[in-house]
Amino acid sequence: MEDNVFAPSTVQRAILGLLDGGYTDRAIAGRLRVSERTVRAHIRALMAAAGKLGRFALGAEAARRGWLDGDELAAIVACPAPRPPADGEGAAPAR
Repeated sequence: MEDNVFAPSTVQRAILGLLDGGYTDRAIAGRLRVSERTVRAHIRALMAAAGKLGRFALGAEAARRGWLDGDELAAIVACPAPRPPADGEGAAPAR
C-alpha cells in the first residue's frame, strides 16, 4: 500500500503515540477512555495499513510515514490519565 493512501484517524494517531511511549493496550484504553478491544482493533487496522508489520515495527513505520507528526497528537498523548473516583464520588445519592 502506498504511503499516501491510508491516513490514520486522530484516535489511531494517538494510539500510535502511546504505543511509541511504551503503553500497554489497557493503559491506552484508559487514557483514551475506550475499551481494550477498540484499541486492539485500531492496532490491527494500523498494522494492516503499514504492511502487516508487528507491533514494535509499527512505530518505526508510522514515524517514517509521518503518522506521528502533529500538535493535536501531542496534546492527546500528553493529557493526564483519568483519575478513578474517590470513595463516594459518583455514587447515587442516598435516599
